[in-house]
Amino acid sequence: MNSFVLDRFEGGFAVLEDENGELHNFPRENFPEHSREGDIFTLENGLFKLDSENTQKKHEQNRSLLDDLFK
Repeated sequence: MNSFVLDRFEGGFAVLEDENGELHNFPRENFPEHSREGDIFTLENGLFKLDSENTQKKHEQNRSLLDDLFK
């Protein structure tokens, strides 16, 4: 299974980082409207699917790091 992190949106494209750190551009319309930077997606049968569980874990880790940094 391929895993990607949404790095940013640029115009009509979503820029995703793969497991090897390489960046790839995909049409923005291939992603849910509510997608945001840092969301994790899997590529299954040619379709991107939001990995809600791992996305939530990653956002919580990032929040914890920021909290620790500003304490």
